Amino acid sequence: MRMAKIYKILILIIILTFSNSCMNFKYAKEKRLNPSCPTSISGKLVYNIPKVHIEEDILFLKGRKEKNILFGKITGKTDKGFLFDPSATYRSDRPEKEFEFDEIECLMDTTRECVFGEVPEKYKKKLESFDPEKFGWNVKLFVKPFDDPDSKQIIITMKSGEEFAYCLPAGKYFIEKVKFDRKAKYFSDVCDYVPRITLDVREGVDNYIGHLVLDDDDRFDSNTYHFHCKILSRPDDYSGYKLFGLFYAVYRDTRSPFHTITIDDSLDIDDSRTKSILQLR
Repeated sequence: MRMAKIYKILILIIILTFSNSCMNFKYAKEKRLNPSCPTSISGKLVYNIPKVHIEEDILFLKGRKEKNILFGKITGKTDKGFLFDPSATYRSDRPEKEFEFDEIECLMDTTRECVFGEVPEKYKKKLESFDPEKFGWNVKLFVKPFDDPDSKQIIITMKSGEEFAYCLPAGKYFIEKVKFDRKAKYFSDVCDYVPRITLDVREGVDNYIGHLVLDDDDRFDSNTYHFHCKILSRPDDYSGYKLFGLFYAVYRDTRSPFHTITIDDSLDIDDSRTKSILQLR
């Protein structure tokens, strides 16, 4: 029995070793886990969720189907119920209609307070557990050294709102692919054709990239890089996002998988670091 367990362990080790050798990528080592590495790159990924003015009221009709959620405008109140106009939004051509009180589970205005009824349990839980940070994007850079283009891709992972620091051998690298993944589920884009960018990593210092500002429509300058990607995944239902007033931020990402990164390296740094290592080639 003991020998059988040993054989199983050995087989597992062989399989894992073989699998790793077959992968065409490897992850860069984090500086915090390898503090003694002499050469590194660092920076911070910044993404600001667009602030959206909520202009739509929401009508939850009794029933469990998503189609029983209407977005539009409360246009009046009668003795029997409320007048609601779904055609006030671009999403519907349904005319204004009177909905009787006993049809309505909740009527929610732009403050996201119920003016009649109660929030359905499903969305009540979403409101209570809502975390805006989940709408940030994470970015993965797949890089290769110029002097060894047939080597494995090195993945540099950057998380929205967080600083990063990775050990990386000195040399010049090119970015072969970029992947954008939203912390919330079902959002993923990939760019196989990226701007011709050189990552110039100098030996013996911390190479500071800067703050990478993602998808800021107000910032377009010589340090802005454009990424035309393809969609890997999107959610099927957007009603929950509209509930939180974040529909524009989400809708922006569905029109086309287009992203920008603006490099802000204006921060002062000490002599142990160097900056401006991203260059168009």
